Amino acid sequence: MAQFETEWTVVGDAKSWMDALIDAHRSNSPFSKVKLETRTTGSLKRRDLTVLDQDGKICLTGEVKVPWANDGALNRPGIAGGHLV
Repeated sequence: MAQFETEWTVVGDAKSWMDALIDAHRSNSPFSKVKLETRTTGSLKRRDLTVLDQDGKICLTGEVKVPWANDGALNRPGIAGGHLV
């Protein structure tokens, strides 16, 4: 993966992989759909990645940071020494 790819590219690729896995295992998967950049009700904030269960309810959300970006190292309150690779 090139180090100049944006978070959007990485998340889009991850969604494609997840969609393929869900489709391949649809009858046994607890998941139904993956969505990108979903807004939180009553807020302008967005979740990078949202996974829905078979009932269409949110069961997993994610914030993605690429390690080569300025904000890729997770050195924030509540996250000690984290780094995504």
